[in-house]
Amino acid sequence: MAVFQYGYAVLFNVDDADVEAYLDIVRRHASGLLTEMRKDDCAVKEKHLLTEEIKGGPDYIVLKTLDTNSIRIIGSVLGQSIAMCISLYSTLVFFFSSEDLGAVVIKS
Repeated sequence: MAVFQYGYAVLFNVDDADVEAYLDIVRRHASGLLTEMRKDDCAVKEKHLLTEEIKGGPDYIVLKTLDTNSIRIIGSVLGQSIAMCISLYSTLVFFFSSEDLGAVVIKS
């Protein structure tokens, strides 16, 4: 399990029945928990005969070699992508929550 400072936890090779137990550990030690929690599933597979180093889709990643460095990179990229989504969402909520800014946007 890797936990990132911007509120994202990546769990590898964890049975669905055990996920909540791991997340409870994170909750006990985390501060400033997010009010909203979303879960995404992404399959990671190793295929030695793959012609390129990595191939992916919306919910899967196929690697030529699965090692600890690959897991670190995948976890970091997944964590950063969700952090960007949260940041964009927060910016939009802030921007459109102000009636004055909303009126300026509507008049433009």
